[in-house]
Amino acid sequence: MKLMLTAGVGQGMLRLFPVIFSLFLALLLSACNLDAFKSVDDLKSDARQALNAKNFSEAGNVAQRLTEKAPTDYEGQFILAQAKAQTGDKNAALTALESAIKLGLKDDEQIDKCANLEPIKSMTAYHDLMSASFPSRVSVDKPGKISAGDGVSIQTGDEKQLIRAGDVVIEVPVVK
Repeated sequence: MKLMLTAGVGQGMLRLFPVIFSLFLALLLSACNLDAFKSVDDLKSDARQALNAKNFSEAGNVAQRLTEKAPTDYEGQFILAQAKAQTGDKNAALTALESAIKLGLKDDEQIDKCANLEPIKSMTAYHDLMSASFPSRVSVDKPGKISAGDGVSIQTGDEKQLIRAGDVVIEVPVVK
């Protein structure tokens, strides 16, 4: 009789095993980060949507997961740079932007026109990064100042124009 009772309990447990396992799996998945199951394209889409919604902390979180899932894709780093710039972490934004450029972001106009990077565009480190990464580019840093990379710039004031090329500075009077 004792043997039959044990066998009966064992069979009942076997019948309950799929139910228990399913509940355990559901709890485990709900506790996990489901982004691990998302594709790179889905993560990019989620990060872009968060940027567009101006939810910069969420964009940063998703972009961070994107960079972990696709470490050689520059877009995750570029989104991370934008999110970090908007949340005030300027050094992290510059680091992410530099990574994006090194990974293949070659469009300096896209970077210059990106409104989300405005908080870091006044930084000397930003200008140094852009000049070093895109040496042939010409950009207008401020009204009256044009930079052409490699330490070359022309700055126009009311009375004089400064032309800088490396260590050489030439002052020219403005003719009116």
